[in-house]
Amino acid sequence: MAKESRLARMLRDFQAEVECGTAAQRLRGRLILRGFRSGLYAAAEHAPISELAALLREEIFGAKPKRADHCADGHINEE
Repeated sequence: MAKESRLARMLRDFQAEVECGTAAQRLRGRLILRGFRSGLYAAAEHAPISELAALLREEIFGAKPKRADHCADGHINEE
């Protein structure tokens, strides 16, 4: 079995386990798995940083913000 197939199977198995937990455990597990999938995609596709940043922003905020300014403290101010 190819490595990609084994990884996909592993993630499906973990997803099934996550769905059996409490609401808090499901939320946490889903977020962790989503991040892991994103990391695997980035590693496999060798995507440009700008594309990864856009995907991460969309994942965090649910949609691409119209404008994002970096605050002095490092946070991003969305308008």
